Amino acid sequence: MRLLAARRCHHDSGSVSKAEVGLLQGRPLKTLTPDRGKQFAGHTGLTDAL
Repeated sequence: MRLLAARRCHHDSGSVSKAEVGLLQGRPLKTLTPDRGKQFAGHTGLTDAL
């Protein structure tokens, strides 16, 4: 099963990470494939939060 989760937020890594944690926390995940933009630079913090 695939899931597309989206939320409008500011275009900086802190805002994007916060939105991702809010959308994905509590969901069973095997992998996560974000876009490759600079706003995803905080991906290690997202991994730690989930």
